[in-house]
Amino acid sequence: MSSLKDRLKRLTQSSAASTNNSEASLHQELPSLKPAAAPAEDPWSELEAVIYTNEGGSFVMRTKHYPLSYRHGHVPLTWNDSGHEGIRLLGSAALECDREQLLFLDTETTGLGIGAGNVAFMIGIGFYSENRFTIEQLFIRNPAEEYAVLLYLQHKLQQYSHLVTYNGRSFDWPVVKNRFVLHRLQAPAEPVHMDLLYPSRRLWKRTMPSCSLGTVEGRQLGFYRMNDVPGSMAPVLYVQYLTSENVEDIKGVFIHNEHDIVSLAALCGYLCDLIGGQPLWKQKSAEELFRLACWFDHIGRTPQTEEVLEALLQYPEREKSAFFLGIAQLYKRNGRHQKAVELWKAYIAMHNDRVIPAVLDPYIELAMYYEHRIKDWQEALHWAEAALSRARKRVSMARGGEAGRELLASLEKRCERLHRKQYKHSERKVSISRRSITSTRVEQVSISDLL
Repeated sequence: MSSLKDRLKRLTQSSAASTNNSEASLHQELPSLKPAAAPAEDPWSELEAVIYTNEGGSFVMRTKHYPLSYRHGHVPLTWNDSGHEGIRLLGSAALECDREQLLFLDTETTGLGIGAGNVAFMIGIGFYSENRFTIEQLFIRNPAEEYAVLLYLQHKLQQYSHLVTYNGRSFDWPVVKNRFVLHRLQAPAEPVHMDLLYPSRRLWKRTMPSCSLGTVEGRQLGFYRMNDVPGSMAPVLYVQYLTSENVEDIKGVFIHNEHDIVSLAALCGYLCDLIGGQPLWKQKSAEELFRLACWFDHIGRTPQTEEVLEALLQYPEREKSAFFLGIAQLYKRNGRHQKAVELWKAYIAMHNDRVIPAVLDPYIELAMYYEHRIKDWQEALHWAEAALSRARKRVSMARGGEAGRELLASLEKRCERLHRKQYKHSERKVSISRRSITSTRVEQVSISDLL
């Protein structure tokens, strides 16, 4: 039995060798990757996986190819011509890009944190080539193989300009970066990161029970998993595999990760088509179109915002009326005040039969518009007094609380100010009229004198 001193010495030598290997690999364009000699009974063959070796050691890689004609649910993996613009907007960058420059990434880890103890035991990546979509799943049979996987991933990341994940900005990418640091490998510069969780939340958080990838792929892509291993079970199954070394124990995790990667590619294409394609808008609900307009407004795309709003206003009134106030605010923000005025008045007309309206915003907005933009004090006072009357009813019925009383006081001040402005305006008109009459009389007297 070796002593503790001998074991520490071997570990030190192993660490130094790994460091030397990592420094050497940085100067090589492509780490040499080759399949290892398979045993007579290869348990990985059932999964169509192969054991590969490179400078860092060995690891398992499972490769799957999908034709571009494949439909994930009802969404094909191929995209239409609007995809280039969609990629640029999703990536929030001016960098021109096509789908061949996207690397899709999803990890299966031993825990939920992003600290040093969380190991990505499976890293799934996907990428487009000319006529197919390829998935590579990198799996470590034990922690000693992680270094070899990271060497291979390091090279892959350098080949693509955009990284596509789902919640990867706060989880998958930090975990991967930490693993590079712990193995003393130079982490690649972070590419343009397209985390599809954020546009999904902006579009569907009010129309779906959650924005998990499983929910989104079912509701939007029409893809439903059958007998799928939940992601939360992946750490348990990996520990089970480490004990048994039975490939069957980890098979479900491979299938789950494969579905995640394909869903990422299909969802990315679907979002790009939704951003750039009007035909797809006609299939969406009024709620989704409104959220799309809000997202365009958020990223500063005014022409696209108005284009979506115009499409939304073509919907039947029973579907679009719930968004009149939101649409009006977007028009106001973009300087289309007349459009906003029309929507505020339409909203008031629709709810005019209510004794106490649900909101007073359209009344107040119209009062502000006529006071500050049109300088029509009388019209502004009309809308301000209408808002004040309704605010008093709300307060008298003990609705609104402290906020309601503050709004009431604000409206009373607005009405007083408008009364003063209207009075001054009337006085000015009377003064101008008197001067005009006096001038006319003087002119008549002068003419009579001449005669």
